[in-house]
Amino acid sequence: SLFFMAGPARDDKAFAGQTSLHHVCKSAEISKLMKLLRALKAVGSDLRAMDTVDGRGFTPFHVACAGGHAQVRRSHSGVPVRAILFGSGHAHCCGSGCPQVVETLCHAGCDTSLRNADGCTGWELAESLERAAVLALNNEELTITSQRARARRELELAGANSPTITLTKKGAGLLQHESY
Repeated sequence: SLFFMAGPARDDKAFAGQTSLHHVCKSAEISKLMKLLRALKAVGSDLRAMDTVDGRGFTPFHVACAGGHAQVRRSHSGVPVRAILFGSGHAHCCGSGCPQVVETLCHAGCDTSLRNADGCTGWELAESLERAAVLALNNEELTITSQRARARRELELAGANSPTITLTKKGAGLLQHESY
């Protein structure tokens, strides 16, 4: 990948702490993202990996929402947003964010409420950078989807370390069993 930064010099500290998930999100390769998320889930590290921040406080979700070329814009409060972004080589993401990556991360349970070093969520970053493709997504619906997926995954992870609880409900003369 090519690294670009608006300003006189590139700040290598900004890229410190980036994980494989950050890199896959900026490349916008959905098949690689799905494989990596499955591998992380298999070892119980998927939620932690999605919450990992780099030197800018960007999670993989921030990277996906920002997508495209380097730009520095102003947030709603007028504060410059340090958008040290990456050339992805994928025409569907450059300059518009990466909607498929955003959706995939939300369905996997990323935390959309985390803020970067400038105090922006991924959604706010997409808005300040005018990432049309990400802004076209229903962020309220995807945030709810993400919260539900995260809660299910947290229950799965907790269940791996504790006994299964089975509840029995009687409705319409049938017994239903649900395990948690």
